[in-house]
Amino acid sequence: MKKYNPFFLTLFFLFTLVSCGDNPVSGKKAGSIEGTILDGVTELALSKAQVTTSPPTFSVTTDTTGHYQIDNVEPGTYRVTASKFGYDSAGVNISVSEGKATTADISLLSDTLSTP
Repeated sequence: MKKYNPFFLTLFFLFTLVSCGDNPVSGKKAGSIEGTILDGVTELALSKAQVTTSPPTFSVTTDTTGHYQIDNVEPGTYRVTASKFGYDSAGVNISVSEGKATTADISLLSDTLSTP
């Protein structure tokens, strides 16, 4: 059986560990976006609302408490948009910082309220 030099094995494992970071190309740590989607009139949480970002990252659905979270978002400026059947879509502009969670709460109005 062939023996391997422990120095090179250690170097290999160290390189592998370092390359598994958030963003090995830019060296920046990813942030996250989280928040709650609410009914704009009743202020009740809206479950199963779709939340997307522009530029695109991930699309997620709110839980039963109206909460959502999008992880591993590159630092930068985004538009977060929420939509749900029976409601008009709405969005907010946010800036995601390196290694930090950014909150983006959004209120949706029923599409029957906006119809003349």
